[in-house]
Amino acid sequence: MTSPPTRRWSSEDAALAAVSSAPGALATPRALLTDALLSATESVRRLVELTVEEMDRMVTRARSLRGPSRTAPRPAEPAVDAG
Repeated sequence: MTSPPTRRWSSEDAALAAVSSAPGALATPRALLTDALLSATESVRRLVELTVEEMDRMVTRARSLRGPSRTAPRPAEPAVDAG
């Protein structure tokens, strides 16, 4: 995620953007945070990093518990001998 083209991130906007991007709440794909964005969070950088790390763990865990995607093709079932 990059800063708005006309101005630098404020520390508040940078923190909100970083935390919002972790669960995919923004209209952008989930991506690793850039150092520039983290640097813009200034005094709350460590808190933002910890929050984003925890949210990433939660997203990963939720995906693993959910199982295969509903849009993914199901594996073929073995043939059953009716005889």
